[in-house]
Amino acid sequence: HDDGALWLSRDGRIVARFHIDDAPRDDAAAAVAALRAEGLALAVLSGDAWMRVAAVARAIGLQEAVCEARLTPAQKLASV
Repeated sequence: HDDGALWLSRDGRIVARFHIDDAPRDDAAAAVAALRAEGLALAVLSGDAWMRVAAVARAIGLQEAVCEARLTPAQKLASV
């Protein structure tokens, strides 16, 4: 299960688990709507975990079907 947590280990032992959360900008949904009005096809290409990517997409008015998660920078570039 990929919950997006970051794990810290020392000498092969887990010593900490971090969950970092960030919210979309306040104007993100309006920006998505404006871009759609221009006829642009939009997608979310992210290196984050699927659950986080889907939550952000929903928050800004995008369908989960246009999301890709756990991508490397090279994979994101290849998708553009």
